[in-house]
Amino acid sequence: MLNHTRCGRGEPLVLVHGLGSQWQVWRPVLERLAADREVVALDLPGFGGSAPLPNEPTVAALARAVADLVAELGLDHPHVAGNSLGGAIALELARAGLA
Repeated sequence: MLNHTRCGRGEPLVLVHGLGSQWQVWRPVLERLAADREVVALDLPGFGGSAPLPNEPTVAALARAVADLVAELGLDHPHVAGNSLGGAIALELARAGLA
């Protein structure tokens, strides 16, 4: 399971950081976002507290890892927001019908 933090209650929102970052990049907005929704901020594979992927970390592979976390946490079609690489992953999740 990817390293993550989870806070708030309500409709789920998954936050995906950019290249070379970790979930803590979202700290300045976590409390505000969690006021009316459940927020999950994660470390992508190979960043922060998450182990790297065994294969090449393509956008599709990273999106699969995020989708796996979403499934493990029991989130049903969460909203996903990301910056930089995280934005590309959010788009891939939407394209695949997972967000």
